[in-house]
Formats: sequence, structure tokens, C-alpha cells
Amino acid sequence: MESEIKKSLPVNHKLILDNRKALSLTGITKMDSINETHCECSIGSQFLSVTGSGIHIVKLDVEQGVLELEGSIDGVRYSGERKSVLKRLFK
Repeated sequence: MESEIKKSLPVNHKLILDNRKALSLTGITKMDSINETHCECSIGSQFLSVTGSGIHIVKLDVEQGVLELEGSIDGVRYSGERKSVLKRLFK
């Protein structure tokens, strides 16, 4: 129950995008997925999606909440809380 409360609380974070070649992010709570064209991470109950090409991790420390990426970054998108497929089916 306590972990559910923590996930729903807003998390302060900072995003720095440098010339669309490097991205620094603080406040991450979970790294969801990454490949050369797409990266997804959680910031509390919110999700951040980064798109581009040649994306790779320079630094990742989930305990400290730090993520640094490099590559050609084309887009950054925030989205709300996602529900699992099962939760959506049995609504």
C-alpha cells in the first residue's frame, strides 16, 4: 500500500536537452525500455518518452534518479499513468 502511495505522488524532476544531442533527466523512478530509436522511463506516476535515432545511455542510476542519454533526439513526450492491459480489459 505504501509503494502505491509513493507512485501516485508527484515527483520533482529536471530535464535538460542540449542541442538535441544530449538529454539529462533527474527524478526518474524506473527505466521502462530503451532501443536506438525510443526510450521510456517513469517519473512517479507519469511517463516520459524520448524518440530519435542512435539513442544510447551514457549514465543510469535509478537509485539517484539520474538518466543521461546521447543521440539525435527528435521528440520528448510526457504522458499520464498507464494501466496494464488486464486492467483495461476488466474495467
